[in-house]
Amino acid sequence: MLFTLEIGRQNFKVFPKNEEFKKALKDFNKEFITYRKDRVRSKGRGRKSFFRTILVPDKLFVVQNVHLGFYIYPKTALDKFVKFISEIGIGRNMFEVIEHEKPKRFKVNIGMGVDMTPRPYQKKYIDVMSKKLHENTTFLVDLQTGKGKTFISASTIAKLGLRMAVLVKANFVKKWKKDLMKLYGLDDSDVFVVSGRDSLNHLIELGKRKETPKCVVFSAKTMQSYINSWEEMQFENCFNYGCFPDKLLDILRISVILVDEAHKEYHSIYKTVLSLDPTLLIGLSATLIHKDARINETYGYLYPDDKRLSFLKIDVYAKARSVLYKLDLPKKFRYMNGGYGYSQATFELSIISNRRLLYEFVSMILWGFDKYFWSIIKNNEKLSKKKCLLFFGSIEMCTIVTKVFKHYYGNEKIVSRYIGGDSYIDMLESDIIITTPGSAGEAIDIPNLIRVLSLVANDSIQQNLQMLGRLREDPDIIVEYVWFWCKNIPNHVTYDKNRKNLFMNRVKTIVDDVFPRNSVIPKDNLDTVLFK
Repeated sequence: MLFTLEIGRQNFKVFPKNEEFKKALKDFNKEFITYRKDRVRSKGRGRKSFFRTILVPDKLFVVQNVHLGFYIYPKTALDKFVKFISEIGIGRNMFEVIEHEKPKRFKVNIGMGVDMTPRPYQKKYIDVMSKKLHENTTFLVDLQTGKGKTFISASTIAKLGLRMAVLVKANFVKKWKKDLMKLYGLDDSDVFVVSGRDSLNHLIELGKRKETPKCVVFSAKTMQSYINSWEEMQFENCFNYGCFPDKLLDILRISVILVDEAHKEYHSIYKTVLSLDPTLLIGLSATLIHKDARINETYGYLYPDDKRLSFLKIDVYAKARSVLYKLDLPKKFRYMNGGYGYSQATFELSIISNRRLLYEFVSMILWGFDKYFWSIIKNNEKLSKKKCLLFFGSIEMCTIVTKVFKHYYGNEKIVSRYIGGDSYIDMLESDIIITTPGSAGEAIDIPNLIRVLSLVANDSIQQNLQMLGRLREDPDIIVEYVWFWCKNIPNHVTYDKNRKNLFMNRVKTIVDDVFPRNSVIPKDNLDTVLFK
């Protein structure tokens, strides 16, 4: 026998029996590599050199341990594997197949703790998933932000009565625990948070005693460390957890893995899902789409097209505005991050290091805030409780702008910075929120938000749609998304065009505007506020 093929619920494992077949698998693994662009210096004629862009391997979408001898692939790629071994002359009599029995569905006493009647489209999602999850192992709830993906998934799981775990970015763990307690009417002890190795080992011990809480929230970062440790171990006795990942869900008696914002940190989420091999997988995302066809292919491994539920057309309710500005940039101004291309953080840090540029940049931000938000709400009682969200690319710029806004608006409005470590509750209670796309650009609902001002130039489909998606339709005013771009940064020019194309059918209108640099009167004492 050349290898053993073990077929699971979401995956299949290959256990090679000899070195020759291990080498053959390296060719198969090339199908699961994504690539990134890199800039390298090449020699030209004479002493001159130039940069050129090449594609280099980036991530491998395979779980593997060459020492223990296993390779794990998505079950959706099984046909691809069968074709591969057939093409290299391997017949059915040359390998062993092990197929797991139908998995148990672990029941738990859980029900909705909120009195909410699903809207007709939400009921359709709930009915389809609760009926078809008995025959399908995977679904993706592909639904516009603000339309109730969390409520839909929670209602479906309650209807099935199965124990579930949420797999989510680390900074959303507390939010999800709070949401689950509210949705299911649970106590604090009913929802266990896994954040760090000790908490995971404690949960494993509870599971071995059959004392697993009703719901579990896994930090994606913790689970990534767990899977990495499994992949890197050479001997079983060097593994520092209470069980291997492929045994975890059975020990915890968990049937459903719910992945929030399924597009985020996708590589680590993907490997975690393959390793855990859940009975049922439900992904939530409004933006599981990428410009790179190879990355889109990896999305399809976990969430094939026929398992993506999209029953509702995009609701168009926001306006968009593109604001051009110009800066007199010094010759050595930096905004590129080596081979990784344009970097918003590098751009902002370069501005911060130049007193003149920082003064001009912050003046423009204050001008935009006054024009697109403050002048609209300040004398309007009906709009007095409305909020504004501002996006930047660096913690340093967020900190500076927060200080400035507290000085000018802090007596009338609550101003807060929200990045990793800042208070989630304080953010929700604030009127003016200064943040980054990674902190508040997704998975967070901010009531009464009517304006989003983005100083972040990027070309990510997901990030741009997610930032737009922070806005919700408002009964009192048309909400608006405003982005700023610098005329003399080539990347900004390209990103502006691409963003307009992306938003074309997702907003009511797109308006062009220009920052009137020479006619703007800066705020009084701005230099003192910035540089004291």
